[in-house]
Amino acid sequence: MKAILLSIHPAPYRDPAFARLARRWKGELLVLSLSRTAHNHSYWGLDAPPYPNRWADELPGPRDLRLRVVQFLQREKPDVILVPGHSHPLCRAALAWVAATRTPFVYSADTAEVPPSRARRWLLRALLWNAGAVWVPGARAEAAMRALGVPAKKIFTGCYALEPSSVLAPPEEAARLRRELREGANIPAEAFLALFVGELTPARRAPLLVEAAARLEGPDAPWVALIGTGAEATQVDEAIARAGTARILHLPPVPFGTLRGWYAAADAYVHPGHEPYSLAVMQAAMQGLPILATGNVGSRDDFDAASPLPEGDRAALAEALRVLAADRASAREKGLAGRERALRRTPEWAAGQLECALARALR
Repeated sequence: MKAILLSIHPAPYRDPAFARLARRWKGELLVLSLSRTAHNHSYWGLDAPPYPNRWADELPGPRDLRLRVVQFLQREKPDVILVPGHSHPLCRAALAWVAATRTPFVYSADTAEVPPSRARRWLLRALLWNAGAVWVPGARAEAAMRALGVPAKKIFTGCYALEPSSVLAPPEEAARLRRELREGANIPAEAFLALFVGELTPARRAPLLVEAAARLEGPDAPWVALIGTGAEATQVDEAIARAGTARILHLPPVPFGTLRGWYAAADAYVHPGHEPYSLAVMQAAMQGLPILATGNVGSRDDFDAASPLPEGDRAALAEALRVLAADRASAREKGLAGRERALRRTPEWAAGQLECALARALR
């Protein structure tokens, strides 16, 4: 039984599941990576994926990569294929080949929303109707698939799963990293630190986090560190300058392998914007940090049972930060509850979900 898994690019939240599945798959399994790295994620450092992999740009054939992918699939003749969405041109080429050859396929997507356009909803429903199964990140995307008419028996979750060791340092190392990173950034050891990590896109609304934190004053006011760069980096720096406080820091991106130190150094995680599924929220939950996120962050539903924050409300975000910092015991309790849920989402579990999805498509 031959399976080909299309992958937009290697990723730390997908590679562990692919590696597990490659070892347990009863037959031939090959991953076709459509690009070598994600936009603005070169610091992931994933040049050698831990599974049988081909790069789309190394396939023989015409200059047009879409034709190369189609010719590759025609040569390989897989029994089942995983297609990661329909936005990427090479995914659309693969879906056209699937339709022409009637090859069973699993559709994977990060989406946590039903498209607002009637035409887009119709097109997506038609695509999903032909899929043998879907593989999505978590509860929010699962609900979106059901709303689009996908039967529950065809929905499998887990397309985001991390190696625990990539997030969790051993206790002694975590304590050392917490101490050293705080000292290096001049963050007091006793301060309550809220963290944000990610590309600074307009959707994530990092400047709003700065403005909310700036409303809090006094010796017990929480500190905030934002790690990342992107389109709104200048707006973040300007908002910090207006705040006029040392409690709010903007730090550059750090390599994925060393990011766990900052999760160990933090006491809470904040996502003030919207995102289909946030890898950073998953990392923070695995570390046991309480999560403050709006209802428009897809991964919040998997790890945080608290009421969501209203997006765009600076006063509500400031108050939520104040309450967490004021009651650290309650904050730790909330974080540990989310950690228990997060650590159940192992790469082994995710590989099993994908294996079941592929088996369902082959029926």
